[in-house]
Amino acid sequence: MQPSTKALSAANQELLSRNAQLQRQVNDLQTQVNVLVYESKGQLFLYGAFTVLISLLVGIFVSWLVFVRRERW
Repeated sequence: MQPSTKALSAANQELLSRNAQLQRQVNDLQTQVNVLVYESKGQLFLYGAFTVLISLLVGIFVSWLVFVRRERW
């Protein structure tokens, strides 16, 4: 009741083919994960840059207001 060598060889080839296909899918998904991670880091960098820029503008505006009011006294 043992399977024939031909059947085992065919099953082995099918499993090797399926394994290679799954490995390609894993590699593709890993690449997508890496892209999403780098995009997320870039987006956080932009948020930080905008925050610094807005803070700088608000600081300049507030200091200008203080300077103008002191001149009026």
